[in-house]
Amino acid sequence: MPGNKPENFVVVRLGSLGDVVLTTGALQAWHVRPGAEFIFVTKQAFAPALENHPAIKEIVTVPDKYLTTPGWLNFCRLLARRFKELQLIDLHCSLRSRILRSMWTCRTYTYPKLALHRRMFGLTGMDLFRRELLKSNIPQRYFRALYPRLPAQNTLEPRIYLSSAEKAGARKVLTRAGIFLSQRHVPVKPLVALHPYATHPAKAWPTDNWLALASLLEDRDMDWIIIGRDNYSLLPDSSRDLTSRTDIRQTCALLGHCTALVTGDSGPMHLARAVQTPLAAIFGPTTSEWGFYPASENSIILETELHCRPCSLHGRLKKLCTAPCMHHITPVQVLEALQRISGRLNMPSPNP
Repeated sequence: MPGNKPENFVVVRLGSLGDVVLTTGALQAWHVRPGAEFIFVTKQAFAPALENHPAIKEIVTVPDKYLTTPGWLNFCRLLARRFKELQLIDLHCSLRSRILRSMWTCRTYTYPKLALHRRMFGLTGMDLFRRELLKSNIPQRYFRALYPRLPAQNTLEPRIYLSSAEKAGARKVLTRAGIFLSQRHVPVKPLVALHPYATHPAKAWPTDNWLALASLLEDRDMDWIIIGRDNYSLLPDSSRDLTSRTDIRQTCALLGHCTALVTGDSGPMHLARAVQTPLAAIFGPTTSEWGFYPASENSIILETELHCRPCSLHGRLKKLCTAPCMHHITPVQVLEALQRISGRLNMPSPNP
């Protein structure tokens, strides 16, 4: 455990997007207490999520040429030589990060990944492993890399720091999409962001449900936009479909103007958390035991209780599975969740 004096550390978390975003709450907590600052090592694609973070002195990105086995060995030597006087925090705990730790001359720290507990719970579903996994979420586990005490979950929610220019740019995008803004630069109607895409098919809510939800929102006089990245857009002819048209920081700035985000278990779910936008999150193959559930009071999880959940860590579809855990959640249920969020925010509820 580090002392009470401000220190500098190197932090490594290569990916994925959600995992990198979830480190930001722990970084902020470490920074506020003893004033620690960090050099963060990650992949180029995820570096924008870390920009402007007050705890981060420098972001070191890994070029693609160093992601091969020989390249990674060379990159580790370069890092170990450049930062030889700094301690290392491994928030990845993969083979690559273990190689980096083996070359590090200063002290190294790792977080309790609970990989064995996750594997055994996935295989057996036993309460013994469930109870241990539910004691902490991923940001809490990251925090424990440096401090053994477990802080409250909602104290480590991720944070992304946007500039005034980025927020103004989002307002221009919304105006071009046909979203009316008030003189205070906020949407006139409740604005719901829809993220209909998923890395793994089992985590995808059916396309027809997304279309039905957009129609329900319009019927209740609510605005909507579509965000995210995919090879195919949900509504390519609509100005409100912003699929693959915004980068990470632009997406965050848009989410910051939204009443809520509807999404599955995804990277944008964590981006919304990081700009304090309420969530209606649809969970299917993955469950709370994995530690990725949002801790904010303004987040609502929609899920179907089935004996086969969770079926995998990341939501990869098993053979013969039709993902009933996702199909059983209806657009009306999602709309009701959005109405509850509006009530919690003291906003006028959509007209029935």
